[in-house]
Amino acid sequence: MKRLVGFDITDSAELPDGGPLVLERRFRYNEGVKMRIRRVAASEVKPGALIEGQVYGGLGKYLIRTRHTPANSSQT
Repeated sequence: MKRLVGFDITDSAELPDGGPLVLERRFRYNEGVKMRIRRVAASEVKPGALIEGQVYGGLGKYLIRTRHTPANSSQT
């Protein structure tokens, strides 16, 4: 898996479609702890492939960012 912006993979779980959901973390004294979740499509997982996946959301110092909007939410 491609390493992005200094985050380290700390855990993962397999989704029902076979793709992994990856938890990444990093710590820097001036930023504190940051975490994010990346999802990789099952079709990207192949022997020897350098995969990147999609960042779904992150948690930093007092900030939660997400890039996913639930289908049942209403936007007005």
